[in-house]
Amino acid sequence: MKWMFSILLACGEKEDTAAQQSSTEPSDDGVDIDCSTLSVEECGTQDSCALIRAREITVDVEEDCYSVSESTIEVGCHSAEMGCTEAEEYAQDPAVGECTWFSNGCLPTGWESCEMSMEQCS
Repeated sequence: MKWMFSILLACGEKEDTAAQQSSTEPSDDGVDIDCSTLSVEECGTQDSCALIRAREITVDVEEDCYSVSESTIEVGCHSAEMGCTEAEEYAQDPAVGECTWFSNGCLPTGWESCEMSMEQCS
């Protein structure tokens, strides 16, 4: 009976620590930095930060479908401690206005979710 109680306690509610983490991380020189404000180039030089990668989308107007690029592009930066979901997502930089495909839930700051109104090309 004691082991059953231990299992129940272990399966109880847990706090979502990813949502509570600060986006400010100490840099290599000990100064706190906000990874989300760094350029892609600056991000790559910080151990406490991680690049956000995505794939460009190409629309085939004649076939009324879209395809997702095989290669990734670097579009932003976030804390290396930040947990990402496994959800695939489409988002766009409001300044550009084109949907981009993300393999996880980590999006660059300021990007907005978008939808593809057509089917993916086969």
